Amino acid sequence: MKKFLVLFLTLALAFGVFASSILPPKGFEGAVWSSTLALYGSLNNRTHFDCTTQVVGKIDGGYLLLSAGHCVQDIPAGVQFSVSDNIGSDLYPVQLLKAFEGGGIDFSLFQFKTKKVYRVLDADPVAKLRVGERVLIVNFTEGLGKQLSRGIVASDILAQSRDCASVDTCEGDFLVQAYGGPGASGSAVISEKTHKIIGVAVFGFDGTIGFGVEPISKMTTFLQGPNQPHPTEDVENGGPLSSAANPVLIPNDVFVAQFGSAHPFMLTVHGPNPAFTQGGYKFVADTDGFELSDDYYYNVPVFVNVSADGYLLESTKDGVSVILTVVGKE
Repeated sequence: MKKFLVLFLTLALAFGVFASSILPPKGFEGAVWSSTLALYGSLNNRTHFDCTTQVVGKIDGGYLLLSAGHCVQDIPAGVQFSVSDNIGSDLYPVQLLKAFEGGGIDFSLFQFKTKKVYRVLDADPVAKLRVGERVLIVNFTEGLGKQLSRGIVASDILAQSRDCASVDTCEGDFLVQAYGGPGASGSAVISEKTHKIIGVAVFGFDGTIGFGVEPISKMTTFLQGPNQPHPTEDVENGGPLSSAANPVLIPNDVFVAQFGSAHPFMLTVHGPNPAFTQGGYKFVADTDGFELSDDYYYNVPVFVNVSADGYLLESTKDGVSVILTVVGKE
């Protein structure tokens, strides 16, 4: 009996140590791990996890951080950005230097003043890639915590097609097979052979097993080009409407015929503040612009309903609603 008790206590202690002692990776993987940060946005006393960013340059008193352009341009104007070493860690302010989304460019650059020491991750703007080349990606998928994914370059540079309609979707990017999802946008895709950044993850495909990657060679165009105003600040110059601008009212008889409790449908779009067309009207869902905000209605039957706040997108799964703005007709 004493031997059994001793063995039980030994196993219990072993399991206890194991459960609380998962160590970060070593070597180069460890450097990428340490130099990859969670990007947060704060507005109106609310702070949301936004995307992934990483250290790509050294400046006086700190570093340059690289992420995706849509992590800035697809969220509300006036957001104050910060970073942390991991989800739930201390937040440190960063300054947005530049962001651009569109015309085949999807990058953002931040300035991070800190006394902490990070390794700068080098980029390879003239990388000669092969399909099947192995890559390393550290990211914050689903905002759960820092994660290391391994994968392969899975495609050539994408051409225009029915499912890749323009440079503002995926034309000019390439695909990588590796685990990831919402929150991984902006993460560096690094060649295991050269240890250099070959691209930045900008969209997901096929559930959680693939990334669309913006080639790092496009960084030259991004850095040499002008800064892009936030879309909500550029409506007069042809920018997209903000979620509160120029709403369209659906006639009651049309609404009854096309929407309401008798007309659920599957929302197939994904991402922050998604736009979609239903019943001949174009809607924009107000998710505060943050990438994880769409989890509760993505790929779940939904209704368009009316309330005192206007139109709502309501999930049949849990009844959670987000505000909709009708911005036009097809």
